[in-house]
Amino acid sequence: KTKDIFNWKHRAFFNISMGFEVDEENDCYFYSEANEFQDAVKEIVSYLKEEEVEFTTDLQVAEFITNIQNQESEFGEAKENLNKTIFVSKSIALQRELKPYQEKGLTHFLQVKHGANFSVPGSGKTTMVYAYFDKLKQEGIVDKIFVVGPFSSFSPWEEESEKCFGRKLNSARLVGAKRQSYYLQSDQYELFLCHYQTAANDITSIINLCERYKILMVIDESHYIKRFDGGVWSNALLTIAPHATRRVILSGTPMPNDLKDLWSQMTFLWPGKQLLGERNAYKTRCDNVAEQEEIKKEIRPFFYRVKKSDLQLPKPKFFKTEYSLKPIQAQIYHA
Repeated sequence: KTKDIFNWKHRAFFNISMGFEVDEENDCYFYSEANEFQDAVKEIVSYLKEEEVEFTTDLQVAEFITNIQNQESEFGEAKENLNKTIFVSKSIALQRELKPYQEKGLTHFLQVKHGANFSVPGSGKTTMVYAYFDKLKQEGIVDKIFVVGPFSSFSPWEEESEKCFGRKLNSARLVGAKRQSYYLQSDQYELFLCHYQTAANDITSIINLCERYKILMVIDESHYIKRFDGGVWSNALLTIAPHATRRVILSGTPMPNDLKDLWSQMTFLWPGKQLLGERNAYKTRCDNVAEQEEIKKEIRPFFYRVKKSDLQLPKPKFFKTEYSLKPIQAQIYHA
């Protein structure tokens, strides 16, 4: 709409609330933060509908609106599925037999579609994700898996794929200048491995990849993107998130500091902000002690956690071996 049509209230919304700038020559508003534009579209559409202002969009904005509506529909379906019993038949391709608590983890992924797994180390989070990937691939929902994590996670994802499927998935480690060739030859690979900083550098390439294929995107050690405000890694992955077909986050320690650590992680799963709402509104809630228990109740159904006690590990046995101190060691020790 042109400025002439808008009254002072609408102009205040666009200029002050939304941060739009005015193009006097073309008599219109424009938004310079491209990566945040989809979030802005949601707020604008909501505002214009409330104010009963008629509007039209171009194709790109129409796609944004459709994407937002699809996310809202998926979120509603996920909430309904939490009250349903989902029976998981044995995967055809998966060779590794799932433990009972891993089957529950798989069931949770299938219920919520975009799931968080906050299980303890050693519980088989990678195996649960591969079982989910296998199911989705069989149903034609996804065809590739893209993992963002620390460099140390690359080998485990490759090795675990062989244990799960009987063969190593064709993997592409997106590191260094060579990674551009992997994007160009992406049809040859099933598993993409990427560091958080690489994801921040390659936003456009990764979005293009998500638009060419149906991708299950996984954030391993998701507490690395916990930065509530101004985080380069978290902002990049929140920009990429809406373009992935399915999304998963994994962490044994999702909340190192406080509830605010969960906003970026859970918003990656639900980029339409259906779960925790807008950033500033959520911060206000976190600062209110009375709201904190309510926030935990809202989040709880959307993550699965295997506790250490669920692993039924035997009690550790300690064996002590004594060694005599060498002369210099003894001198230091006694000093």
